[in-house]
Amino acid sequence: MAGPPDDYQVRYGLETLSAIHTAAFQAHDECFPAPAVTVCFWVKATPGQGTQVIANCGHRHADEPGWSCFLHGNQLVASARGASSRAAVACPYPDDDCWHFVAVIFDTTHVAITATLDGDAAAWRASDIALRPEAPAGGHAGLTVGGYTDAAGGHFNYTFGRAGAGLLDELRVYARALTAAEIAGFAPPAGPAPCARFTSHAQEPDAPARVRFEALESGAGSICLWRWSDGEHAIGQSVERDFAYAGSYGVRLDVVDAGHRQATAERVLALGGVENPLRVTPVFTSGEGGYAAFRIPSIVRALNGDLVAFAEGRVESASDSTRTIRIVSKVSRDNGRTWGALRVVARNIVDGVEHAAMNASPVVDTVRGTGRIVLVFKKLESSEWEIAQGRGVMRTSCIFSDDHGQSWHGERDITAQVHRPQPPDNWRIQVPTLGHAIQLRGVPDRPAMRGRLLFIGSRTLAGDSVFGGMNYAFWSDDLGESWQIGAFITTRTDGTPARGLNEATAVELADGCVLVNSRNYRDEAPVRQRAVTRGCFNDAGRLVFGPARHDATLVEPAVQASLLRATWPDDPGAGGRSRILFANPAHTAARVNMTVRLSYDEGETWPVARVVDPGPAAYSDLVVQADGAIGLLYERGNAGGIVYASFTLAWLTDGKDSLPQ
Repeated sequence: MAGPPDDYQVRYGLETLSAIHTAAFQAHDECFPAPAVTVCFWVKATPGQGTQVIANCGHRHADEPGWSCFLHGNQLVASARGASSRAAVACPYPDDDCWHFVAVIFDTTHVAITATLDGDAAAWRASDIALRPEAPAGGHAGLTVGGYTDAAGGHFNYTFGRAGAGLLDELRVYARALTAAEIAGFAPPAGPAPCARFTSHAQEPDAPARVRFEALESGAGSICLWRWSDGEHAIGQSVERDFAYAGSYGVRLDVVDAGHRQATAERVLALGGVENPLRVTPVFTSGEGGYAAFRIPSIVRALNGDLVAFAEGRVESASDSTRTIRIVSKVSRDNGRTWGALRVVARNIVDGVEHAAMNASPVVDTVRGTGRIVLVFKKLESSEWEIAQGRGVMRTSCIFSDDHGQSWHGERDITAQVHRPQPPDNWRIQVPTLGHAIQLRGVPDRPAMRGRLLFIGSRTLAGDSVFGGMNYAFWSDDLGESWQIGAFITTRTDGTPARGLNEATAVELADGCVLVNSRNYRDEAPVRQRAVTRGCFNDAGRLVFGPARHDATLVEPAVQASLLRATWPDDPGAGGRSRILFANPAHTAARVNMTVRLSYDEGETWPVARVVDPGPAAYSDLVVQADGAIGLLYERGNAGGIVYASFTLAWLTDGKDSLPQ
């Protein structure tokens, strides 16, 4: 029997697709302009994981033509949309932990679909299951593999293989309809099942150590996939990797042969030696307290030294558009080693119906010494994308704690003071700081600034998409009793308007100015570098922002980031050094590789960088603990919940810098 035809437009093998569990990738810039398109792939997936997109082309918004192949619960679905009609077919996906071959022919002219699973078309039925875009997604109309429109994971619920629950191989797209005989050419060759056995050889019995892993009797044409419990992965019959610290590391070998038969072997590698000073503790775990997921972390250190962590508790799903979202918190009294009970801080109930309370942005009064925690958040009864289109109004509230986060009181609506949704301004989306806000300590010649609570928000106008916002400042000079709007970041260094800046964070500089760091889009597309803006208060007390510049060192996949001052030059024990920290997934395409950086020159350069987590990671917030160590509260991947990593400055700088403990 002849093999598969070779006139494909794109082809991706297991070597490329084996890392699809970390993030989708944009595989082709455009969809394929042909009367018919055939999509073929081998898939091994765990059903029942929600919606997992295998491949999507076009269809960035509800009425845009395109096609998709995806898992929806225990159903395998192929869906297509034309200019004025749509079609979808589905069949049960076997829950058997085996590989299966799928071929789908999309008749793009007549919006019709023919599909087979392992060569059989009998189980497929017409379906009303369809991907439902949360928003027009900008920047990429072509083929995305392993996700839906956004390789950064913005459509959080739709990524394929969450938590390592799936593999893809031999994904091909043809700009024509394959014949039945050609599809039959993908049938696997006969042969015995592969064998998965491996050995490990450590050069030293204790960490730090280099260990070689070798697969035995893998079979000709087989691919060996290695995964470790700390998030690292590799391909090859023999691989080496370094282990810096002692611990028990789970090792998994998957051997996949040419016929897509698979064998798996697992064991634990135990290493003695140097203990890892990086301590990671779960804080908000998906499923806890009846919440499907937790997202959007923020954290502050209370005046008594307790750590107060916040998140969005999303009831129905992880989606930004899930209906019921609450602001929740936990408190740690031992520098993040353990965490107290889950508390609900704020809800959004209108006429007896609960909606979304989102984007918890806390700040602690340390300058005036009251210890009050002021928490600003937003309320909405429609999704952000609906509000961007003028359907619904976003409101802003604040609430207070005067007992270090143990209880909350005095919730009030501050929309009229920080948001302008009514004509003639017609603001649409308004978002506070993502992560913690800051309190200014001020400088001697501007005492009025001392104690100011400063938030860097963003807003869109009528006609803007969710990616077309602009950053602006708002603040309170009386610990949250009243508020006012400050300046906008209006231009970039090339003179163009600074539209597309959102999800900002800030630090106060030693000279009393502020440095703003923003998620960065331009013309609806991610820039893949953070935007950095300096703002200073003039003699009249007005905040004036300079132009936003792109920082080539601070790469990003389009995601929130965290910024924090660790020491002032005049702090006792700081050695006269300014230290500012920055954290984000340091990758240009995927939400992976959570990295913390350190600047000694007020955020101009970042000479120190260390990876905290190489695996999937997203939003984060930084804090300095009462014992002087650094804490990072961050989202661990698409289904990993929110965890807290604690480490010292010595660990971050590999022993080159430290603070008294």
